[in-house]
Amino acid sequence: MYALDVTTIVLCLSVLLWALFRSSKAVVQLHTLLDMRGNIPSFLHISDGKWHEANIFDYLVSEAGAFYVMDRGYIDFGQLHPLHFALAPPLRLSFSG
Repeated sequence: MYALDVTTIVLCLSVLLWALFRSSKAVVQLHTLLDMRGNIPSFLHISDGKWHEANIFDYLVSEAGAFYVMDRGYIDFGQLHPLHFALAPPLRLSFSG
C-alpha cells in the first residue's frame, strides 16, 4: 500500500524569486509517495507551486497489485487511464476526503 500526497512549502519571495507562485507569494511543492509497509518515502519530487498534482503520474513507476491512497486532487482520468492499463491486475485507487 502506498500513500500519495503533496505538501506546499511557503518560501520568502524576496530571496527565492525562482519559486514565484503569485505576485506576493513563493512556494514549492513536495510530492511524496510513502510506502506504508515501513513508512519510508519511495518517491519524492519537488515542483513549483503552479504545477498540478495529477502531473506526478508522468513520473511514477507503479507496482502491479499495489494499493494507492490519494486525495481528490489527483483525480484526472486522462492521467489515471494509462496508469490503469500499465498494471497487470486492475489499479486499486482510494480517494479520501
